[in-house]
Amino acid sequence: MSKTFSHLVNFNVQSLALNKDGNRLIAAGTSDWELFTIEEDRFVSNFILNPRLVNHRIVDIGWSRLDQRLVASCGSNGVLQKLIVTQSELKLENTYRFHDLTVSKLHFHPTEPNLLISGGQDGNIKLIDFRVPLLNGEVLSTFKHSHEDKVTDLQFNPHLSNQFASGSESGVIYMWDKRKYTEPEKRYKLSRNISHIEWHPEEKNWLAVSGVDRLISVLDVSLFMTLERPHYRFSLTNPESVSNIRWRPNRKTQIGACMSGSNFHLKYLYVWDLTRPYVPYASFDSVINKANNFLWRSTDSIIASAKAELVNGNVQSTIYNAVMCDTLKPADYMTVVSVEMDRNGSLAFLSISTETTVI
Repeated sequence: MSKTFSHLVNFNVQSLALNKDGNRLIAAGTSDWELFTIEEDRFVSNFILNPRLVNHRIVDIGWSRLDQRLVASCGSNGVLQKLIVTQSELKLENTYRFHDLTVSKLHFHPTEPNLLISGGQDGNIKLIDFRVPLLNGEVLSTFKHSHEDKVTDLQFNPHLSNQFASGSESGVIYMWDKRKYTEPEKRYKLSRNISHIEWHPEEKNWLAVSGVDRLISVLDVSLFMTLERPHYRFSLTNPESVSNIRWRPNRKTQIGACMSGSNFHLKYLYVWDLTRPYVPYASFDSVINKANNFLWRSTDSIIASAKAELVNGNVQSTIYNAVMCDTLKPADYMTVVSVEMDRNGSLAFLSISTETTVI
């Protein structure tokens, strides 16, 4: 049975990537990489990549789900790097420049191991195949957001191999067919800066969207929607703006959310049940101190990183393997109440710990 444990890392961890088996982890900072093996009760460091080999500020990393040797990173200056993972090493194989500005996100295809998409602040999305020679910035296709609208996130639909979605700074969700790069299939306007999108692992038409307005919304893209009036399956409000959301495996209506707000006293990593949107289902803040990123390792455990701290003049982050059984359940600490008013305006209030009073 998995348990909660942690490990100190000597740089500010901003990106995480797990292999398909969930037993190897890459943690990355702005120019640092570290490769870990995850054992039953600890992280074991296998390799630290020389930061001088990284010629850009890392923004996002991805690990191919089908080829466990293949990793990619993206970041500033429009750069994308291809890396190869061995049993004991992380090798930088090549560096490419596909975008004019910072590359915000990348995502590997769910069924084609060498295929990925990258989205940048130049408003472009590039479809890349690592099997073909990538000379002079050549790619398979380029998809363009309207008016060079910055790409904030993108993801292939795991159920439909030709479909992917992208989110933008202006709050528009674009639905694309990777075979048709000239125009998106659909657009939905959500009126907020989109920080993260996430396809549901079981429901092929559910797309979760989070943004700086603190909302998590679940769109059903199979239903008729206009640009101005998207259809929401679920919606809930967080205490702070949301930086990252991930569906919990094998729990259809549960989703994890990591918050990015500056308020030091607020909680940072919740699991929500969308059928009960008024209070979180679980909170990891009893075991993780100010989480800034996370991934589900299994139904009952996550990998997370905490916000960096200055320790004896050195920047340090903590990475965690945390389990659901160690979380707090906020509903267990809430008082159950009932309120009723009669026709004369008298108000009755009942709580679990007090007798009925009439006001």
